[in-house]
Amino acid sequence: MDINNENSENFNNIPDDDSLNSSSETEVIDSSIPDDISEKFSEIENELLENAGEKPKTHREHRNGNVSKILLVIFTAAILIIICVFSVYSIIIDIKDSADSGRIYSDDITLKTYSKPHEETISPDENGKYTTEGIAQLMKPAVVEIFSFSSDDTETPKSGGSGIIITSDGYIITNAHLLEDMSKFVVSTFDKKEYPAQVIGQDKKTDLAVIKINAQGLNAAELGNSDEIVQGEAVAAVGNPAGLNGSITSGVVSGLDRMIKSSLTGFQMNCIQTDAAISPGNSGGALVNMYGQVIGITSSKYASAASEGLGFAISINDAKPIIEELIAKGYVSGRVKIGITFFTPYGGFSELKFKEDMGFEMPDEVKNAIWIETIDSKCDIANTELKEGDFIVSLDGKALTGYEDISKVLEGKKAGDTVSAECIRVTKDQKTEHFKISFKLMEDTGSFIQQDDTNETAADANKETTGNDNK
Repeated sequence: MDINNENSENFNNIPDDDSLNSSSETEVIDSSIPDDISEKFSEIENELLENAGEKPKTHREHRNGNVSKILLVIFTAAILIIICVFSVYSIIIDIKDSADSGRIYSDDITLKTYSKPHEETISPDENGKYTTEGIAQLMKPAVVEIFSFSSDDTETPKSGGSGIIITSDGYIITNAHLLEDMSKFVVSTFDKKEYPAQVIGQDKKTDLAVIKINAQGLNAAELGNSDEIVQGEAVAAVGNPAGLNGSITSGVVSGLDRMIKSSLTGFQMNCIQTDAAISPGNSGGALVNMYGQVIGITSSKYASAASEGLGFAISINDAKPIIEELIAKGYVSGRVKIGITFFTPYGGFSELKFKEDMGFEMPDEVKNAIWIETIDSKCDIANTELKEGDFIVSLDGKALTGYEDISKVLEGKKAGDTVSAECIRVTKDQKTEHFKISFKLMEDTGSFIQQDDTNETAADANKETTGNDNK
């Protein structure tokens, strides 16, 4: 045996380092990727390379490429995890900072207030005009609050309103409806002093009245010329709405020469339309121009029930002669009255009340007539066949449906003149009886119907009176 040859052959069979490394590396790769999957990937890749005109890769190249891809995926996943962790951390820090920013600390903080620059708001400008602040200061002493009491014994007022001082010795103009059926009146001035007041004169037809308090040195309002006002001119309403003493609202003259009916009597007065708020309690207050002059007397009875933002004031030029006569005589002379109160057919209230009182529907022949509620025992009409609950269909041959129709018939007539009326009585057995009456007109000295300024009812809105029937 040739030992050298045998050793040489054995030596040649010993793998070199590269072979060992290659074998070891192959075993590692083989242990990480299944042979069938690796071979499949290799076939696909070689096919793509052949189609592209490139040399196919060996099995070892394929396995090395797969390892690189796996390492790249692992590295990318690690980067994404780090980014997510950092983002969550940042959100937590932001939430904590926000919570800390809303926390109330115990530091003492003193808030400063500053006085507005000094301004003489009471003084007019070079043209004699006041600011709204100036009007408020100027008119506050001249506008009073009036409390009406139903009896001399009670200390609780039944209603309240406003008034305007027109003389330094205590004459005050107001609305007549504030005095209706009341027996005691108290006037409260801007300095909280209270005075008992007496009624000097009253005219329900125009809703104007004059009262007086025993005082001297009062701040009297200056009366302006309402014929000089123009549409769009700035104005202010001063009064005591809802008992809020010395309130002022501002606006403009929205319209002139508005002939507005009083909801109390239906009589029309020349009024100034304004968008300055006028509410119950403002009644008897002042509508003033920016020169501080009274150009109108506000009244909630001259108002539009259908629209908000429409306020009216009796123009001072139309009110002035009435006020002067009320002071001189206590009433407006030349006025006549029939002496009845009644319900009109408008609004359907009379039909509802008739059915409630009588128990059956109102007959068609009286649905457009006036329905008598009360008769004044001091008037000549009380001596006729007419009774409360009867209907007057016509007066001097002219159909009656309301106050306006009566006013037209009585226009130009004087106390003592005789008028005739056609009447209908509806009996309990649903029969109608027709009859005629004649009576003399009486001089009107300012009688009232009852209606609360602060609580007008549906009945009051439909009830009218002929207490002041002629201009």
